[in-house]
Amino acid sequence: MIVAAFGFEPPTAGWGELPVAVQLRLRQQGVRQQNFEEWRGQIAKRTEMRERDGEGDHLIHYALLSRSFTGLPPIEPAISAKRFIESGAMPKDALARIEALQTVLKSEPKSERLQELQAIAKDRDLNAEYERAMRFLYSKEFEHQTSYTQRGHSTDTSVAANYAVWQGLNVLAASAPKLKIERVLIIGPGLDFAPRTALIETARPQSYQPFAVLDALLSLHMSPVVHCWDINPRVIRFFDSFSSHPTLELHAAEGDRDYLA
Repeated sequence: MIVAAFGFEPPTAGWGELPVAVQLRLRQQGVRQQNFEEWRGQIAKRTEMRERDGEGDHLIHYALLSRSFTGLPPIEPAISAKRFIESGAMPKDALARIEALQTVLKSEPKSERLQELQAIAKDRDLNAEYERAMRFLYSKEFEHQTSYTQRGHSTDTSVAANYAVWQGLNVLAASAPKLKIERVLIIGPGLDFAPRTALIETARPQSYQPFAVLDALLSLHMSPVVHCWDINPRVIRFFDSFSSHPTLELHAAEGDRDYLA
């Protein structure tokens, strides 16, 4: 049983090294050998921008929801987005919480989560980050016009999300009793860092999905190797350091008996 974490390096294969099936798929998107390098560079640049935006989203969600750095009441981000767009001005309660977080981040925070946020906040205008994040959120929640292909890359994850995976694996095993799964690849295992909802700060940032998948397969008498790939360095650091503190702290909302188990 191995959970290995790998970072993402930009691919180096040239057009001629791609399988024919991949070349055909790319041609359907207007990509040819002549513009392949330009196309790949555009993806890399867009990925970098989306990762930066996703980190900014985490920063703002934490500023609005956390109870650890201020006694000010938490604010539901969607409600804050609605107030911001409809009034045309940054709500005073959001401004107060962001200012409080900035004050904390200027000190020497001790928690792992705040240290990560301090690094994210460096050289950023938090008010501008708030406005960008809220515009996207308003478009998504109230106009239903935003595509997830344009959203910042988020590390959001949850224990509940793995329940469907557990159910699916059980159905798969029941329908194919001789099935044996030896290798699992999880792309984007996620990290419970600063989600938009259900922020819980009693534990360090954690990644549940690889362990939940492995637990489900062990219960089905399979013992696979689980590989994880992610573009976010924070996720990679979690797996690199997990062996020194191999503990997960899980929190489950109300649900049926199977889910809670």
